[in-house]
Amino acid sequence: MGSELSTEGTFKDTNYEMNINFVIVAMTEEEASRLIDGNALDRSSVSSDEKSAFDKFYAVLANEHKFADLNNRFGHQREEWKPNQGSDQPIIEIVRTICREFSDTETSCKGLIINPCFLSSDFFEKENDKIRRDTWDKINEQGGVMIVDALSLYHPDVAVPFFQSGAGFNKKVAVLVHSPVNLLAGEINKLITDFFASISSKYKRIHDRFDANCDKLCEIGVGDPCNFRRWLFSALLYFISNNAMISVNHEILTEVVGEKHGMGINIFTGGKR
Repeated sequence: MGSELSTEGTFKDTNYEMNINFVIVAMTEEEASRLIDGNALDRSSVSSDEKSAFDKFYAVLANEHKFADLNNRFGHQREEWKPNQGSDQPIIEIVRTICREFSDTETSCKGLIINPCFLSSDFFEKENDKIRRDTWDKINEQGGVMIVDALSLYHPDVAVPFFQSGAGFNKKVAVLVHSPVNLLAGEINKLITDFFASISSKYKRIHDRFDANCDKLCEIGVGDPCNFRRWLFSALLYFISNNAMISVNHEILTEVVGEKHGMGINIFTGGKR
């Protein structure tokens, strides 16, 4: 894995810590149940096109990919979402494991401890408007990583806050839209990209980051653990090389890591890169 990040110095003898904001854009178990039984879409704000898009998406999942019970892929907290077929590992464990592996694998980041700070509960807070909007401001100002379950975006209680926050359009924020099936299953991923490209302008702005602008921090359709890990490594390198959300002395960090650089990595799959 190559990058433009300076490798002359490392964090080996310093053990610096870096906090990176994470938002898991996924349903809870209760929300998943209401989406699947149709109750979540029975509201005036949901268009007929959106209802039809979900019906088609879910039919492909159920009939072609044998997803008999999607409820067991979600939990009480959004971080309990299990994104990968054939695995019961929740996303919070996956992210923490990758962050640990990143520090061990990337030569230029030896000794750097990455602390993923999960903001999902506050980001989707329903009772306290101030907490929710303060969290939106935080992710937009500081940047971070948003990992999005494609299926969950059909639920209004997930989609509306996600788009209203504006974080998905913010170049400081890395966005990965995760497919519920492996990338080799092409039909479901075509539906995901078609959904972002054509349903409405609010979705298309994220699709433009992915396709028209070739933004390496925005990925749609990743559905296998290997490519997910590779994408998150790249996003972490971006935040380190651009000194985002760093809780250490800036001058020391610049001396160790080097001045700001571009991402410099071309390892993404699923789009025209």
